[in-house]
Order: sequence, then C-alpha cells, then structure tokens
Amino acid sequence: MSGHRWPWRSDSRWLRRLTIASTALVAVICLAETWSSDRWWLTAPLTWAPQLQWAAFPALLVLWSLLAGNLRWAAVNLAATAFIVLGPAGLETGNARVSAGDTIVVATHNLAGRVGMTPKLRDHWLDDCDVLCIQEGAADGFARMLTKEDGYDQAEVGDVRTFIRGRIARTEVIGPARGSHRRFLACQAEIDGRRVAILNVHLATNLKDRGLSRRLFHVRRYLRGAVAVRVREHRLIEEWLAGQAHPALVLGDFNTPPSSAHHRRLAASATDAFEATGRGFGYTYLVRGVIPAVRIDYVWCANGATPVSCTTGGEWASDHMWVEARVELPDSSEDEE
Repeated sequence: MSGHRWPWRSDSRWLRRLTIASTALVAVICLAETWSSDRWWLTAPLTWAPQLQWAAFPALLVLWSLLAGNLRWAAVNLAATAFIVLGPAGLETGNARVSAGDTIVVATHNLAGRVGMTPKLRDHWLDDCDVLCIQEGAADGFARMLTKEDGYDQAEVGDVRTFIRGRIARTEVIGPARGSHRRFLACQAEIDGRRVAILNVHLATNLKDRGLSRRLFHVRRYLRGAVAVRVREHRLIEEWLAGQAHPALVLGDFNTPPSSAHHRRLAASATDAFEATGRGFGYTYLVRGVIPAVRIDYVWCANGATPVSCTTGGEWASDHMWVEARVELPDSSEDEE
C-alpha cells in the first residue's frame, strides 16, 4: 500500500486526458446547440436537456487540478465550466432598468391543473397584476381566481386562460398547428386606456397522441415528431407577432429552453424579459416539483413593449414557477403613430 500513488496527487496523465476529453465534449455540445440545435432530431435532446449538467464534469476536474497543484489544467477546466454556466446553462446578469413611463405587471404560470391553489394565488395576484396568463387552467375553479367584481376580464380556450385588469375587446383562437392538440389564445385588450395584444401559449411536446415507447427503434420517430411540432407552433407565434399593430406580449409555457434555435428566431422580433432584465438562471420547471432544471416559461415583449424587470417564484403552487415581469408600454400617442 505504501507504494500506491493516487493519480490526482502525482500522475498528471489522466488529468490531462480527461481535461482534453471534457473540453472537447463542451465544444461539441456548444457547436451542436449552435448549428443544429433542436432543428435536427439527433441533436434536439442535447438542447432540451438541463444545461447545467454539462458543467459538472469540468467543475470536478477543476477540483482535481487544484488538488494536484496543476494550475494550468485548473484554468482550462474553469474556463470550460464558466463557458457552460454563462452560455448554454443560461446564467443571466441583467439588471432591472429604470422606467421612464407607466408600467404594467404581467405574469404567466402553468398551474398543472392544481385548482386547489386558486385561493392562495388569488391573494397573491389580486390588485398586483394587470395581465395573468395561466396554462393547464381549464377547470371551472380557476375562473374564480380573478373576477369581474375584482375589475378583471377573462377569456379561455383549451387549457389556457387569460385575466386582464381592464377590458378584453376581442379574442382570437390561434391554431392548433398541424399535428398538435393545443390552441393559443390571443386577446386585444385595453389596460388603463392603452391597447395591447396578448398571446397566451402552451406548446405541445410532441405530435398529438405520440408517446415515447420503450422500444429503442421508436426513439427516432418520437424525436422527429417533437421537432416537427415545435417548428409549426413557433411559426404560428411568429406569424401572429408579425400581424400586430400595437404593443404585443407573448406569455406561456413554451416547453423549449433558451438554447433552442426557436428561441433565437423569436428573439429577432421580440425581447425575452428574463434574458433582458432577470438575474440568475431563472429555471421554471421543477423536476418532481422540487429541483429547478430548465427555463421553459417566458414573457416576450414586442412592438414597443419594453421589459423593466423580471423575476420567478411560486414554487409552492405547481411544478412550474411563475414568471412575473414589469413592462413599460409606449404612450397612446406613440402607439397610434
């Protein structure tokens, strides 16, 4: 036993090999998520998976390098770890901005059908929220969350429901996209005399009625269906945004993380409120209702609507956290122009 040499103390060959392998893996993952992302079924799982896990291996190698006293490899592994954390894992360092005008508070929350949470959520949102979009909220009990007596108008279709503190002038059902079973709810609303278009969405994870079989040869079929339905549903959102003449908001459960190619496409015409003004990872889906894993719920602002701040919360109410944003709308005169 006295002659045994622990590799992290005296032998740098394994540390060197694993560092090179880890760095190469990080590079491959980042290239795959940049160039093909979830547009190709084979690389889609890399994009949809929790991204922070890719930082675990280089982070362990940082510790090993320090124990071995090898600062060069420690620096390489630290750089790989930081690249994942600040890139695919989505650590945001934005700051809330100072608003120059009036703002409204908007929020989205997938409630997973937990109608029993309605009283507590009502206490939280009443008088503090101008626009609330909920998903998996079709049960009649959710209609009592914010009522006309409270000053809220509401509309619903499928499993999405929208509450507006103001007046809903018109509603429109968008979709479903081919192969999907989910419809989106568009509302033209007036809030404090200002017109705003609001789209409440809950994207499907796969083609209608297609589940993941345990048979290995069905995985390819499942993933190709998941890619196809996301492409079609994001196209519906982009087309809706392009047709809006007033400030527009898109809120909901996208079932798609920020590393997605669809997120980058949407970012060309709208602003992700958390990406612009949030801090931290902002993960909104909780694995087993406990572990924050991915950010798939969003508030998007477009056509002059500008995010001022964005936070998450409500882990006690569902397996999704809510996303709450304060949004500045242009003056009515500017909007009319």
